Amino acid sequence: MAQEITMDDKINESTNGNMMRELKERVKELNCFYQITKIVNDSKLSIDEALQKITNLMSPAWQFPEITCVRINLVGRKEFKTENYKKTKWTQESEIIVDEKKIGRLEVTYLEEKPHAAEGPFLLEERRLIDAIASLLGKFIEERRIKEELEQQRKRLDYVQKIMKAEEKETAAKSKTPEKKHNWEVILDLLVKTDPRTLLRITRKMTYYLYRIENEKVSALLNRIAPSVDSDSSAIDFRGIHMPNQRQNLNDLVTIQREVFEIAKECIPAEDISNLFANWMKQDKARPLLLQSQKAGIPLVEIAAELNRFFDQPDAELSISPEDQMSIKTALIRRFFTERLEYVNVAKMFFDVADFDNLLEHVVGPAQGTGKLGGKSSGVLLAEKIIKEEMKKDDVLKDITFPKNWYLTSDSILSFIHYNDLDEVSHVKYLDPIEIRQEQPFLEQIFKHSSFPYEIVEGLRRIIRDFKDSPIIVRSSSLLEDSFGYAFSGKYKSLFVPNLGTEEERLHALMDAIAEVYASTFSPDPIEYRRERGLLDFNEEMGILIQEVVGTRVGPYFLPTYAGVAFSRNEFRWSPRISREDGMIRIVPGLGTRAVDRMGNDYPILISPKRPNLHVNPLVEERIKYSPRYMDMINLETGIIETVDAVKFFREHAEEFPKLSDIVSIHESGRLSPPSVLFNPENADIVVTFSNLFEKSDFLEKIKRILALLEEKISTPVDVEFACDGKNLFILQCRPQSQSLGIERKPVPKDIPDDRKLFSTKKYVTTAQIENIEYIVYVIPEEYTNLTKREQMQKVAKIVSELNVKLPKRKFILMGPGRWGSKGDIKLGVPVRYGDINNTAMMLEIAKEKGGYIPELSFGTHFFQDLVESNIRYLPLYPDQGEDLFNEKMLFESENSLTNVLPAYKNFEDVVRLVKISDIIPGGTLSVVMDGEANEALAYLKPADHLTWRTQKIEEIAQALDPQLYGIQEMYLIGSTKDGSPGPTSDIDLLVHFKGTDEQKDKLMVWFDEWGKKLAKENKERTGFDTEGLLDVHIITDEDIKKKSSWASHITSPYQTVRKISLKKDN
Repeated sequence: MAQEITMDDKINESTNGNMMRELKERVKELNCFYQITKIVNDSKLSIDEALQKITNLMSPAWQFPEITCVRINLVGRKEFKTENYKKTKWTQESEIIVDEKKIGRLEVTYLEEKPHAAEGPFLLEERRLIDAIASLLGKFIEERRIKEELEQQRKRLDYVQKIMKAEEKETAAKSKTPEKKHNWEVILDLLVKTDPRTLLRITRKMTYYLYRIENEKVSALLNRIAPSVDSDSSAIDFRGIHMPNQRQNLNDLVTIQREVFEIAKECIPAEDISNLFANWMKQDKARPLLLQSQKAGIPLVEIAAELNRFFDQPDAELSISPEDQMSIKTALIRRFFTERLEYVNVAKMFFDVADFDNLLEHVVGPAQGTGKLGGKSSGVLLAEKIIKEEMKKDDVLKDITFPKNWYLTSDSILSFIHYNDLDEVSHVKYLDPIEIRQEQPFLEQIFKHSSFPYEIVEGLRRIIRDFKDSPIIVRSSSLLEDSFGYAFSGKYKSLFVPNLGTEEERLHALMDAIAEVYASTFSPDPIEYRRERGLLDFNEEMGILIQEVVGTRVGPYFLPTYAGVAFSRNEFRWSPRISREDGMIRIVPGLGTRAVDRMGNDYPILISPKRPNLHVNPLVEERIKYSPRYMDMINLETGIIETVDAVKFFREHAEEFPKLSDIVSIHESGRLSPPSVLFNPENADIVVTFSNLFEKSDFLEKIKRILALLEEKISTPVDVEFACDGKNLFILQCRPQSQSLGIERKPVPKDIPDDRKLFSTKKYVTTAQIENIEYIVYVIPEEYTNLTKREQMQKVAKIVSELNVKLPKRKFILMGPGRWGSKGDIKLGVPVRYGDINNTAMMLEIAKEKGGYIPELSFGTHFFQDLVESNIRYLPLYPDQGEDLFNEKMLFESENSLTNVLPAYKNFEDVVRLVKISDIIPGGTLSVVMDGEANEALAYLKPADHLTWRTQKIEEIAQALDPQLYGIQEMYLIGSTKDGSPGPTSDIDLLVHFKGTDEQKDKLMVWFDEWGKKLAKENKERTGFDTEGLLDVHIITDEDIKKKSSWASHITSPYQTVRKISLKKDN
């Protein structure tokens, strides 16, 4: 029985047909543009040949190729057209622009009338295509003209050099013949006639040379060059300062040019002049490279070609003068690394021009692109240059190694976005953070299902072939990342790629990882980070660092022997004897993921390279308890990263694993000892300690020297990622270290009553003070551990995130179990991210033995770096150990305000408590004093300070008030607040010297009334006292002051009964 065809079927069939037709049109257009790109990049074709080929190629890209003809019409040049060209009224045109001047136009014409579309018979997409081709033609013609000029210059230079070589063969006797000119003079005459620009450069160099050898005649000549001014003229004192210098006559300059060489002929032997000429002409070979490097926005393909051309010459680098060398490499540093002077000033001392020729062999990006390599790539390249220079004179560093790297330019992401028509992602950063978080998973999948432009795909194919079957890691390297002042630690993704399978499988896995890293550019944490630092409108681009994973194969796994991160400054000191300058190392066996991420169920080893004997955990029991128990590694059979039990792994692969004795110790009879040569791993109690590595090798000395070297040369504290393959120590990454602001030490107060103490500790304290805390967000450890579902724990994280937005910034602290922000087992800590906690003043991790919540010393993780950089204070609390105090009862006896702020989470009131400090002590706040030197910290309730609060509010009013808008001359404070004796209900008495209109006065009083009500509401929340308004405003005028009326007398009184308030106009 035949199927019945419905109307819907016909509509769907029609729709599908239209979609297929549109898709075919887009494919034709992309193919056309790709073929044209290949033509303009073919250096073997002349301009005329290329333009004719492009003309013949275009017709098939239009909707009706059989009736399409094309013409390129250039001013002052022959036209290029298809054989069937005929002028009709159905024409689409686009201007060809060079140096902002119209030099011709590109025309596409239909020979027959066709149905009307977006632009006559032409489609909107065809307009975009013709404009894109015309733009490409403009760039092509401009670049070819420049190259032709440079080629002519090179030919002239080659001719001059031949003459110079001929002179070297002449005998001294011939050179003394007076009737015959020296060859350098012949060259000079040639340059006068054929190349005035080169002559001018040679003249300048000869002038500088004569001046340096202190020739009196050339000094007199230089003085003559200054414009002459009548000595009687009053303008003489201002020549070249407040008045322009006079312009020299051109004929005078020619005479001066001749005189320079006459002076040279008198005082320099002819052979020496010839040698100078030969050297200068040789240096001129670098001029094309110099000009190209200085060109703003020079495409990748052009600068790479110019570097290749220059270094294809024998002894190329020797022909660059020191000043040209500095100019070229500085321009290349700005072009490929960054414009930031802090970086440029350091990098130019270590990079050579040849470094960029080698570097660009490992760079992939749009051929016509102008992108950079990004912060992470720039950091590791600079560190490599600095360390390699030091290795020449420091034997300790001689075996430091660097992994193989490839680089994807930062504008490749723009090419990817435009190629897939994803331009709307640019608005994501302006969305509400909650919306961004909701959209991110979907956006990531869109990116992962998008395609890469052909030229990028072919570049990535080269990378895959170069790495062969070695595992790789795709690291983010955005323009802002790892820069001075903005670390972006862990904000963007870095992803491991096992690099297994056929070439196509490996290529697609690499592209999938890059697309995911690209998507992380638009994720909530980096956008929130940028918003906080005023970087939201920076045109962020994402470069990619593709790096070989350091390690060896052990069984079916690939992993380094150990990996970690080292810091030149220690922001979290576990002993008062450790200073910030002693640095810090965070090290783990296997992949370094567990060193930079907070893992809920494991610990890294922490050590100071300058104080290795000051252990974090001095007791054997503690060293065992807080030792690494797991390792991350790449399974080469399944292609995924696995977390395995470290001890079990070592027992199974003891013979294969390189330098196992450096990593583990044996626990026996209450002692930890290095393993003997014949130890049996099956029966031994293995503990990861790295004792032999620290005590019997030069590892700590290497790290110490590297940190000191990089901090000295870069002039900022650094953090460095490293890994070892069992033979060599590899440096993987280097960036400026996040630092907290310098804080003056304040001793912990000793006279605080016990009933006002919230918590105290004497363990792992850094120096800080926090005042005026109004709220405590407390995640109750016992209740959190009772949650049975992962979704419930994630809901707790969401509650914290929403409170982070709702509560006043830096006026609340977070207290909770175990490990905030941990990955893996989220039962051991609330799984928050940076954007969920960035407004808090402090984060406490509470270790309760009952729940097994043991805080990890998280310094060195990306999460902790966020806290340091944002000045969020961190403190672990051990209420069940030693002298630590935690007055938890105080938090339970006060009202839980959670549902007052977030009504939707009533079911979680037993898990999360929101405590207002003013509910515990009316009008009071919480203060935290942390003394790192004494290793003491105390949090205590502070009674209401009515004066300080009012003073702060007066400053807020002064900043919000616009004196000109409201006609205010001055404003003064009087009464109890001025005298320093306000009570909980005291008004803030203000005296306003007013010079405005009645209308301004009415508006001003309304403004003050609104502020008074707002302050009364805040004061009630603080103290519990209700008042109608808290501002008492008195208006006085010039007339009142003149008459010394009652309120005005405060101003005229000699007894200083007023205090002037600084308004905006005074700032």
